[in-house]
Amino acid sequence: MLKFCFFPLLLFLLLWGKFGYGQDIQSLKSELEAATQDSTRCRILNEMIEAEADDNVWPAYNDRMKQLAETKLKELGKDDPQTPVFKKYLGAALNNTGVVIQNKGNSKLSLQYYLKSLRLREEVRDSSGIGETLNNIGLIHHAQGNIPLAIDYYQKSLKIQELIDDYTGMSTTILNLGVISSDQGDYTNALTYFLRSYELQERTGDEYGKAHSLHNLSRIYQRKGNFEKALRTIQQSLEIRKKIQDTKGIAYSLFNMGNILSKMDTIGETKVIQKEYLESLALFEKLEDKEGVAYVMNQLAELYFKNRAYRRALDCAERALSLGKELGYPEQIRNASHSLYLIHKAMKQEGQALAMYELYSIMRDSISNEELRRFNLGKQYQYEFDKRTTADSVKAVEQQKVMSARISKEKTQRFAVTGVLLLTIVFSGFIFNRWRIIKKQKLQIQQQHTALGEEKKKSDDLLLNILPEETAEELKRTGRAKAMRHERVSVMFTDFENFTQASEKMSADELVNEIHYCYSAFDRIISAYPIEKIKTIGDGYMCAAGLPLPNVNHAVDLVRAALGIQDFMKEYQEDRMKSGKVHFVARIGIHSGPVVAGVVGTKKFAYDIWGDTVNLAARMEAGGVPGMVNISESTMELVKNYFEMEHRGNIEVKNKGEMKMYFVKAAKEVI
Repeated sequence: MLKFCFFPLLLFLLLWGKFGYGQDIQSLKSELEAATQDSTRCRILNEMIEAEADDNVWPAYNDRMKQLAETKLKELGKDDPQTPVFKKYLGAALNNTGVVIQNKGNSKLSLQYYLKSLRLREEVRDSSGIGETLNNIGLIHHAQGNIPLAIDYYQKSLKIQELIDDYTGMSTTILNLGVISSDQGDYTNALTYFLRSYELQERTGDEYGKAHSLHNLSRIYQRKGNFEKALRTIQQSLEIRKKIQDTKGIAYSLFNMGNILSKMDTIGETKVIQKEYLESLALFEKLEDKEGVAYVMNQLAELYFKNRAYRRALDCAERALSLGKELGYPEQIRNASHSLYLIHKAMKQEGQALAMYELYSIMRDSISNEELRRFNLGKQYQYEFDKRTTADSVKAVEQQKVMSARISKEKTQRFAVTGVLLLTIVFSGFIFNRWRIIKKQKLQIQQQHTALGEEKKKSDDLLLNILPEETAEELKRTGRAKAMRHERVSVMFTDFENFTQASEKMSADELVNEIHYCYSAFDRIISAYPIEKIKTIGDGYMCAAGLPLPNVNHAVDLVRAALGIQDFMKEYQEDRMKSGKVHFVARIGIHSGPVVAGVVGTKKFAYDIWGDTVNLAARMEAGGVPGMVNISESTMELVKNYFEMEHRGNIEVKNKGEMKMYFVKAAKEVI
């Protein structure tokens, strides 16, 4: 089983594991329901993982396969003939879990899963699986800058792949070796690697891999100064990724397009560049890809600095630095600290500028020493690649001889059909003229349909900005939206503790800008989860999870978002205090229970919710403490297995008497 996804540096490295191609998922689900043997269920789940393209869906199949394999291995004896079968499936599941965790930026934990997977796969002699996991381990060491170890794992992986004619695996590992060449500044060899990888992906029909190779080729063309070719190539990559619905790949393609456009320095393109970066950022935030967010933040900082928007540049660079430290990536820290040095210097903040320059110098020298060490390692693997390339060239010569003989034979056949073709051309002239007239008429009709479609889309987008998608569809379909009772919903209220006092110290523009800045961040955070924003009233922000569509994790999702909002507010407060500016402090309250939801109004539609649950959520916020997430007992029961909490005891609640309340401290560690 192969589950491809990726872990990019400046170029794309391929993380071997998941494609998203294969048998129809519905037929596999039917097979799974009918299966009676656990080994058959594991096989079908394995195929479902490969067939499912949605990265938010296939991990659930993988978790089920992992749980099933682990359960069977506990039941079976050591010498049972079925034991190796379930060990193989468990090895695949552990590798896939490592892929999921690595894509979220936790390399340390993902490495633990890869090593467990490797031990199982070696035990059952799963050659393809061993090659897969070796590549993924190499990729982690590559990302962390341990190039000798990365090369060692890549070469071990490639050796196995060549022995078993695993062309998909070979294309992956060759691409990753190309990234090492590129990092060394050896762009000629990097191009050779990437083109070789692309040829193998064409051979196997691997659209996912082709998009990666095109992305890397674009980066090489960019580094060589051929920006127009780089832009054309990344656009090809983006088209493939959209076709196969590769969300993460789309995010990186958009990011790279922004980079290329910024290097081309076309006059008036600033808004276009910013648009590419912001679209990319939205996807990274949704995917919880911390490294992707860090890359975009660094580039946005550079763009805003260039346009003298220093405050926005500062926010982006500080977040990039924080993420770089969290991930442990030296290049990210170097780039962010350099941006912060320039920004603080431009803002006349000399002390902070000096501190950032010292950090930048340390990281720059460390990376320079590492790059020199990397350059000397090139000879370790170049000979093996040249040997393979030569073998391919000899094979190509033999194929050319066969092709020449075939061409000679075909020439004789061509003369025989030439006369027939001449007669056909005369008749075709008449047909072509008629076709051209019909085509013109169809084009006119199509243009009219397109114009109507564009107007409809504008109307639909406006409606979706006001109402949930399902409610908007019902309103368009029937002219009204029925009120619905939802039994399992969590509701969140936020409020700024010192809003009145703070607002008195600001101008009207400053006040609106501060609220907009905070609420935009809140919107971005909740958009990572199936959470519906209900409304804002002054300094109050209200949202809910579990509607309009049911969500069994409604309470967990809403608490995660609440913690994310408080994390943002802490960063915001620290930033404003450093600058000596007035700032807000947020209280957050959450309660879970039934609500009624519907659309009110006839002139200005508004989606709203009602019920005791809403009132109690507001009481949780009012009874909370600034900087904390305060939840009720009903919410606590739903999330207690996921978060560390502090019982506050019984707190007096208006019109309700005493109620138990809890502070959510942090998410629990889950392995």
